[in-house]
Amino acid sequence: MPPPVRDAFLSAGHGCHSDLEGDWLYGDLPDLRHDYSAEARGLGHFRFAFNDTMLIGGRKQPLQSVDKIRKAIDNGSRKFRSPAELIEAVMGQSLDGMTTELAGLGDTLDGIEDRIVCDAWHNELQALVDARRQLVVIHRADGDADQPVPPSRPFASQ
Repeated sequence: MPPPVRDAFLSAGHGCHSDLEGDWLYGDLPDLRHDYSAEARGLGHFRFAFNDTMLIGGRKQPLQSVDKIRKAIDNGSRKFRSPAELIEAVMGQSLDGMTTELAGLGDTLDGIEDRIVCDAWHNELQALVDARRQLVVIHRADGDADQPVPPSRPFASQ
């Protein structure tokens, strides 16, 4: 392995990238951690380096895409003719997984936003009803008890 590839593979930092050095393609891909990982859910990193005949990969925790591809190889449902095909499959799984995760997060955020908006409106409506009641009490305490107080009506019909 050329020194720049080895140095990138063994570096302490994480930065998503792919680079070419001679006949080696190498990089660091984001991937989703498994739920059963000892660390919190989120993104992990898969480092790889390959040429026409050799593939070297590394990860610190179980990653969904890498494990899905490994299982497909183990059960015989996927065969790869080259290291490049294998990395392409891992990248595709990673992107599909993140797309699904982002869609789920978007749905979660939309639900939170909907509840906040609904609850805020509901609380505002209740605050207006409470303020009206307080004004009626103040009006009656002011000595105008003989004056009729208009009936309470829903705000939507006003």
